[in-house]
Order: sequence, then structure tokens, then C-alpha cells
Amino acid sequence: MGLFLLFFVLRVQNDVLKGAIQDRVGLLYQFVGATPYTGMLNAVNLFPVLRAVSDQESQDGLYQKWQMLLAYVLHVLPFSIVATMIFSSVCYW
Repeated sequence: MGLFLLFFVLRVQNDVLKGAIQDRVGLLYQFVGATPYTGMLNAVNLFPVLRAVSDQESQDGLYQKWQMLLAYVLHVLPFSIVATMIFSSVCYW
């Protein structure tokens, strides 16, 4: 998705008569629309696998489900922060 947005940003023009306003509206649409959709697809893809692992390891008595959730959140949080900072820097540029 990042490459798609990068190619989209490289095409943005400054001349109003050549469609600069439409380019910026389209860019804003991509930033607002594509980001939550990508996150949702990621969650839909990972949830069944993580739930199966959590159920199996909880039944085996290795740890409780809240511990699995806490470990997952602590694992994903730094990557989410870095990805958000990179995406925001591209948007701001």
C-alpha cells in the first residue's frame, strides 16, 4: 500500500488548471479510506489463527487468555506507532 501511495503522491501537480485540486482530493480520499480498510483486513486475517492458538494454549494450562492478549498488544504497539509515524510523515510531506 505504501508504494501505491508513494506513486500517487509523485503525480500530484501544483497547476490548478491541470487538476491539482482533484489530485489532492483523491490523495486525501486514499489516506482516509485505505488506512482503516487495510487495518481491518489485517485483523480479519489474523484473528482466527490467534484465537486458535490462544484457545489451545489456554486449555493446556500454559497461560490465561488475558495474558495472551496483553502479550499481543505489547508486541504490536511499537510497530503500530512506527508505522503511524512513517505514514504521517508521508502525508505531511
